[in-house]
Amino acid sequence: MRFAPVIYGIGGLLLMTQSAQAVESMDWLNKLSISDKVNSQGAFIYESNGHLTSHHIARKVDSNGDVKERLYRLDGTPYEVVRDNNRIVCSTSADDQADVAKTLAPKLKPEQINKGYTIKHLGESRVADNATDVVAFMPKDPYRYAYEMQLSKSTGQMLKSTTFDQKGNALERLQYITYSSLSSSAEELASKADCAPRVEAEEISHVDQATWRASWLPSGFERIRSLKSWQAGGEGRPVQYLLYSDGLSNFSVFVDSDSQTATADSRNQFGPTSVVSKRINPSDKDVLITVVGEIPAGTAERIALSVRPD
Repeated sequence: MRFAPVIYGIGGLLLMTQSAQAVESMDWLNKLSISDKVNSQGAFIYESNGHLTSHHIARKVDSNGDVKERLYRLDGTPYEVVRDNNRIVCSTSADDQADVAKTLAPKLKPEQINKGYTIKHLGESRVADNATDVVAFMPKDPYRYAYEMQLSKSTGQMLKSTTFDQKGNALERLQYITYSSLSSSAEELASKADCAPRVEAEEISHVDQATWRASWLPSGFERIRSLKSWQAGGEGRPVQYLLYSDGLSNFSVFVDSDSQTATADSRNQFGPTSVVSKRINPSDKDVLITVVGEIPAGTAERIALSVRPD
């Protein structure tokens, strides 16, 4: 495996001057960060947790920079999701498979990513008949995964990505098999009739609404959203939802302060996704904390135990 020695045998990289590393890192991050403003369409293969699926994606960026995107699965049970400026407009099921598209055009903050990763150009290659640069994102701590990406030389868009655990094992792969930077047509972006509208949860805005936060976070992770969501199943019980990101990895925290279910603590791993549930008692009342995201299970557990009222 090419990437494993890069993660654990980085002695050669340390010979580079810090200034040269900083300049190179910013160059690649800036190139990747503007790729979300590029028109694109194509088909890609996604592999995670032993499952392989194929998808088609169409993206159009208008003159104002607004982005519309449609993702459609090409095999198995039909599935599609339509996004407008990263907001889900409709999808064909309650599955979280919309997350497959999360890494296709990430919204990056170069300074934020530099806090958690060392970035290195590994060479050149080719994906979907497009020349690419191979770039490694090596974690600076054990609290996140490593990534190897191939970026289109012409657009900067990620055309291939592999996620590695702390031992260098591949957890997730995504690779385009066809790719074009041409603008997608209205027909390619139009959803089918069974794409059900999605209404996002209410933003927390009331002063009497209890809020929570993770009191411990790995360096570089920031809270980017806080919502008052609702318990699935129509129970109407408020469940707070927090979203954190380090620019490459995301994780969500769900806080159920009214849960009466005797749920035992749990810890599961599905490919790169960890799902950890912990019961805490910050004020003589059981609160169920669930952390779900692209982080090691140990990191998710430590975050769950750190959640407190804000």
